[in-house]
Amino acid sequence: MVNQENVCTDFESEAIVATKDGWRVQEFVAADTVADFAARARDDLSLSEYQQDAEWLSIDRARPCDGVLAIAERTDTKIVSVLVARVAKTVFEYPIVGSFRFRKRLRQITVHQGPVTIRSPRSDALNAGMAALAAQLNDGAIVYLSAVPQDSDLAKILSACQGSIRRYFFVLPWGRQNSHFKIRWDGSVDAYMASLDSKTKRKNVRRAAQRIKSAFNIRVERFRSGNEAEQFLQDSAIVAVKTYQSRELGLGIDSNAGRMALIRSAASKGAFLGYIMYADNMPIAFRYGFIYGTTLFAVGTGYDPEWSIHGPGSALFLEALYDLQNLNLKIRLIDFMPHENSFKQDRANEVVKTQNYYLFARTLRGFSLFLPIYVLENAKRMAQAFNSRLRNFPPQEKLRVSGNEQ
Repeated sequence: MVNQENVCTDFESEAIVATKDGWRVQEFVAADTVADFAARARDDLSLSEYQQDAEWLSIDRARPCDGVLAIAERTDTKIVSVLVARVAKTVFEYPIVGSFRFRKRLRQITVHQGPVTIRSPRSDALNAGMAALAAQLNDGAIVYLSAVPQDSDLAKILSACQGSIRRYFFVLPWGRQNSHFKIRWDGSVDAYMASLDSKTKRKNVRRAAQRIKSAFNIRVERFRSGNEAEQFLQDSAIVAVKTYQSRELGLGIDSNAGRMALIRSAASKGAFLGYIMYADNMPIAFRYGFIYGTTLFAVGTGYDPEWSIHGPGSALFLEALYDLQNLNLKIRLIDFMPHENSFKQDRANEVVKTQNYYLFARTLRGFSLFLPIYVLENAKRMAQAFNSRLRNFPPQEKLRVSGNEQ
């Protein structure tokens, strides 16, 4: 795998501005400098995902020195296409053999869920936007495309052996295809239950809530406004410090200043929705998300591992759905966000196949970064395919392949 360690080095404090074939490229570091651009993009493009919003992305950053790259195509009166990405200095590390590693400090541009932010009636807008993105790699930077939907136009041009995108990038698919789980939501828990594809899944959704509520003094609180968000952060931290994400990975809500800032910002706009489950007034589970357009992005969840046998996370999920039904918000989709797990799989009624990609500049420097990883990744895939075929051979055929037949 690639381990990425954020390295905070000095960025420019002001917006960096350039142009490429009619596309305006701006790199923002301070959150206040990105607000005007983001407001204009929201008005002109009716953005549907919070990770497409430059202001939201600027607030939700792991380190103060991380930046936001905005590539926009403009007419005289409006923005007609935009691509937004996160920019961070990282240590790009790839294990090769034993303790020997390919290690390079560089700038990584991360585009979440593919550049779905590009909006234009012109068929060449996607290619033009990617060309403008490629122009930002002249310092040896790389691009990471996270969770590109495999039915998207971008996936089609990435998969093509030839095409305009191949003029700008060396393309490396990263890992296997994944499933991005979602819920189509019409405001009714009963309708949602009926949409699940098996009776077992429906029972699993209900069982945990019934069991824990019958055995303990349970209550669930909703948090939305600014003052409520502060209480949510305080009480959820009691749970978060006990979770694997916080203890082992340092990724808990309690250790992410950018995520806490985004919760506060979203709450001030009425776009935060958080829940905490209490047992005898002690918080034991939380979940939260952001409302953007008609989508609820279910961003984070956690529970006290000492309560795991009682399924507090599953119980809280159902309680949150019932509350969502009563709130009567204009939500049509609940997005579980990329990354697979069995919880999401059992509760989703819609699945989108996705693939991650690394893009390297089609330059000598980009090729020197791309080639060793490309060779090793393909060697791994060939070895895995061979081992898979070997496992499927009849016993006698396995002996022949291994050369041990007597």
